[in-house]
Amino acid sequence: VIFELQPVTASEQSVRRDLLAVAAEQARVLGFEPVVRFDGPVDAAVDDKLADDLLNTVREALTNVARHAQATRATVEISVKDEQIEVVVIDDGVGIDESRPHGGRGLRNMRERAERLGGTFHIGPAVTGSGTQVTWRVPAAS
Repeated sequence: VIFELQPVTASEQSVRRDLLAVAAEQARVLGFEPVVRFDGPVDAAVDDKLADDLLNTVREALTNVARHAQATRATVEISVKDEQIEVVVIDDGVGIDESRPHGGRGLRNMRERAERLGGTFHIGPAVTGSGTQVTWRVPAAS
């Protein structure tokens, strides 16, 4: 799992393709293939620097699902609207323990990336059903 946390660098290809590759790579540790959905002009809205943060955030979120959630499904949704990029990762696992502080390194990394880029990070119970939802939102590249 530690090897899986090494930083990802965006390729010269499409960000969509790179995100699908991260999801496929994480399938080994998850034990299932996460569903990845795109909405909006992701490749046009993400420059190389933002792509690195985006890829690392998705990797970190899926690694957390693999390590903590005991999930059988996970969905990664990447959307672009109103000049914002939003990543939502939802799993069907045991859910987050609201009585414990959420301060692991992975969560801290995702929060710091979002804040450094002028965005937001939230983790909590999945909106529908059981599990956890991570929402990472940052301004699109201009």
